[in-house]
Amino acid sequence: MLMFATLLLALLIDRLWGEPPAAVHPVVGMGQYLQWAGKHVTSLPPYAAFAAGAAAWCGGAFAAGALAFWAQGLILTHVHPLLAAILLAIALKCMLSWRMLRGEVLAVENALQQSLQAGRERLSWLVSRDTAHLS
Repeated sequence: MLMFATLLLALLIDRLWGEPPAAVHPVVGMGQYLQWAGKHVTSLPPYAAFAAGAAAWCGGAFAAGALAFWAQGLILTHVHPLLAAILLAIALKCMLSWRMLRGEVLAVENALQQSLQAGRERLSWLVSRDTAHLS
């Protein structure tokens, strides 16, 4: 029941407030870490750069997972269940971006009202592929 309430609360937080500021957004933090790591591995030979990049990615994922596991355990064992659901929902919210995704899809629809080219341009913000020739 606690996990279901936590998920519903995380969705409500996303709906009401959207994304947290970049300064405290964990996904932004992970991106900054990977950008920092990338600067250090690009000077290496290709195989070493690949191995170092993979190790940096795995290290970042492990650190984030370990921190989340530790925080969840701490919250679930030392906090009242209602407060635990709230705290876990706030942490889980960063994994959800439904409000932002909905806004971006609406922006693509609005751009398509202007022209196909404008729609393609706006869609390129959402997908990692060439949108120049999409119908």
